[in-house]
Amino acid sequence: MNTFLRVAVVTILFVFTAQAYESDDTLKVSIIEKASQFIALKDKGGESVVVTVFNNSYGDLFEKIFADKQINSKNIKIKYITSIDQLENTTILYISNVSSENLSAILEKTNHKNILTVSDMRGFAEKGGILQVYIASQKAKLKINLDVANQEDIKVKASLLRIAEVVQKDKI
Repeated sequence: MNTFLRVAVVTILFVFTAQAYESDDTLKVSIIEKASQFIALKDKGGESVVVTVFNNSYGDLFEKIFADKQINSKNIKIKYITSIDQLENTTILYISNVSSENLSAILEKTNHKNILTVSDMRGFAEKGGILQVYIASQKAKLKINLDVANQEDIKVKASLLRIAEVVQKDKI
C-alpha cells in the first residue's frame, strides 16, 4: 500500500472514530485503542499485553473498548492501579488525574521500562509522556513525544506520525 493511501486510511479511521462516539471520554479511550495498533511495542513475554490504568476516571470504558481486541497479536488485559509501585508487566500505562508533581514521579518510575505512557492531561507529551490524546475543535488530536518513544525503544509507525503533532520534551 503506498504511503498516501496509508495516511488516508489512518486519517479516515480517526475521523470516523471521532464522529461515532457520544462522549469525549469514550472517544479518547477509543483513540488510545486505535493508536496502539500503529505502535510497535517490545514483546515482554506472557500471553497478553497489559494495559494499566492509573487513577481510573473512566469506569469500565477500557474493558468495553479493548474487549476482543489484540495488540501485536496478543490479547489485552486491563489492570487498574492506584500506586505506581504496581506497574509489573505493564505494556501501556494510561495516566489520569494526577498533579504535575506526581506526573513527574510517575514518568521517572517508567523511565527505561519500555512502557508506552498515555494521557489526556494538558502538556503530557511536552513533560515527557509519549502519547497525549486531546479534543480540540470537536476533533480528536494526538501529540507524540518521539524522543521519549525512541528512548524507550517504542516504534511509532510513520502513518500515525503524519496525523499527530510531534513534540520535544521540555528541557527543564
